[in-house]
This record gives sequence, C-alpha cells and structure tokens, in this order.
Amino acid sequence: MRDEVHLALEHLFVDGVTVIAELRGLSTTLDGAPYDNTFCWVCRFDSDEPGARIVEVRAYLDSAMVAWTVMRNEKPHGSTGHQGARA
Repeated sequence: MRDEVHLALEHLFVDGVTVIAELRGLSTTLDGAPYDNTFCWVCRFDSDEPGARIVEVRAYLDSAMVAWTVMRNEKPHGSTGHQGARA
C-alpha cells in the first residue's frame, strides 16, 4: 500500500457484552488504485464492566477486495525492497 489503511467507524452497536462495529477502510495501492473496503466486527467481551477483555471476534469483509489488493501490491521476484531477516 502507498499509505496505511485508515479505518473509520461508521456504526457502533452495544448490547451487554456484545459490540458490533461497522468500519470503512480506505487507502491507495502502490499503483494508485483506490482501496475501499467495508468491515463488520462482532466482538464479545468477558463482562460489560470497564477493563473487560475481548473473548471472541468474528470479522466480515470483502475478501475478494483484499485478494485484488494483495495482487496489485506484490513485488515481482528479484525486485529490491524488504528482504526479511537473514540467517
């Protein structure tokens, strides 16, 4: 990605220990194409008190958009860039 993915909260629903968040992720691919994806996270917490911890998450998104974006952002073999750790 040319820029980091910016997540914006579109809607939030809270009912006891369950939170549903609808988010929109925006960025730009390395070749200038827009990345615009919608996410829905359903989170369950261990209590409804402050400091509660998430115990379960289900995430929904446009996986075809993610695959398309990954394909547009992969560097060909032999290109310069981050090579990772070497032994």
